[in-house]
Amino acid sequence: MPLLIKLKFHWRAFCYESVENIKMDPETTAIQKIESNGNRPEDWLEFLALQRSKTAAGLTDETCQHLLYLYERSVSQIPAEENKKNFSYARLLVDFAKLQM
Repeated sequence: MPLLIKLKFHWRAFCYESVENIKMDPETTAIQKIESNGNRPEDWLEFLALQRSKTAAGLTDETCQHLLYLYERSVSQIPAEENKKNFSYARLLVDFAKLQM
């Protein structure tokens, strides 16, 4: 086997091992689960309530910006037309607006 082919083979094996060893943080895992379940407003609302409770004691500019990012992501992922009469979706929009103030 030529050296270049051997190197490519070893590099691919290394890359696959590296990908398998990456551990997802709980937040990313939760977001992926919500997205795979269809981006239901109820799921996002529950997740965001948990995130707010974690940061309630120490609400810094950084944590506030992160919460804003999560709310913006949730609102952009949820289909507005399908959920315009959904109470949880409305609650998300109100909480998002309050956080922006």
